[in-house]
Amino acid sequence: MFERDIARSFVLDFNRVNDLFNLLNTDVPKRYVSSFPPADVFQLENDWVIRMAVAGFTRNEIEVSVEDEQLIVKSAKAVNDLKLPEGAKILQSGIGKRAFERRWKLSQGMEVVDVVLQDGILTIGVTQQVPEDKKPRLFKIEDAPSKSSMLERVTGLLN
Repeated sequence: MFERDIARSFVLDFNRVNDLFNLLNTDVPKRYVSSFPPADVFQLENDWVIRMAVAGFTRNEIEVSVEDEQLIVKSAKAVNDLKLPEGAKILQSGIGKRAFERRWKLSQGMEVVDVVLQDGILTIGVTQQVPEDKKPRLFKIEDAPSKSSMLERVTGLLN
C-alpha cells in the first residue's frame, strides 16, 4: 500500500521532502491519488512541465486551478459522447472519458504560467520565482578595501 501511494503521488516541491512523507502518512481521499489520466512531469531548472493524456476531452470539460498550494486538474463529470449508428454495437471501448481529479503540491513561489490543450495532450507550465535575495551572487575581489567600505572602518580600528 505504501509503495502504491508513492507511485501515485508526485510532489513538485523537491525542497520540502518532508511534505511528501506527511502527505503519504495521512488519510488522503482515494480521489486525490488517482493515476488517471496518465501524466508526465519534468523539470528544467526552475520550470516544470506537466503533460497529461486527455484524449477525447475538450477545453470546456477540464478545469485547471490552484488552491491551498495545490495544482488541481479535474473533469467534473464523465462524458459519453460516442454516437453509434442504429444497430451498431461497441466491440471495444478503450478511450477513457471518466471523471478525474489529479493534484500536485506546489512550493511557495510556484505559479502556473501556461495551460495548453493540443492534440489530446494537456500541457501545464509551472515556474518558481526565486526571490533576488535567494539567487546566487558573485562578488568582485578587490586588492584593498575602499575608503568608504565597512572593512576599511573595521581594519582601521584593528590597526
